[in-house]
Amino acid sequence: MFGPRIVRFLLAAVFGISLAAALPAQTDENLQEQKLEEARRKLRKGELTTAEALFEEIVFDSTSEEEPEDGRPSAITVEQAKVALLDIAERVGDYEKARDGLRALPEASLARREAAFCRRA
Repeated sequence: MFGPRIVRFLLAAVFGISLAAALPAQTDENLQEQKLEEARRKLRKGELTTAEALFEEIVFDSTSEEEPEDGRPSAITVEQAKVALLDIAERVGDYEKARDGLRALPEASLARREAAFCRRA
């Protein structure tokens, strides 16, 4: 009835579909968290340009009209990305940008920022 190639193909297709159905779906927030972690890894490695681009992408996604409301990063994720961008600005010598950005942050964010820098050291 069916040749061996067709049978193998059908078995592989059924297996692939069942595997995909069994895996938990990743939410957009998980993807944003992964992007944040990747950016942090790049920052720790000293890849400032790549890290900066990833952090800026997170901030952009938070305000993008193209991004659906439920696909936007959480406020905490965006805050962490903004603080990391200020850290990069300080590292590259743009002290005024870092200073002005820090002044614009709320007090609660500053407390978390100091804790984050202590962990980095």
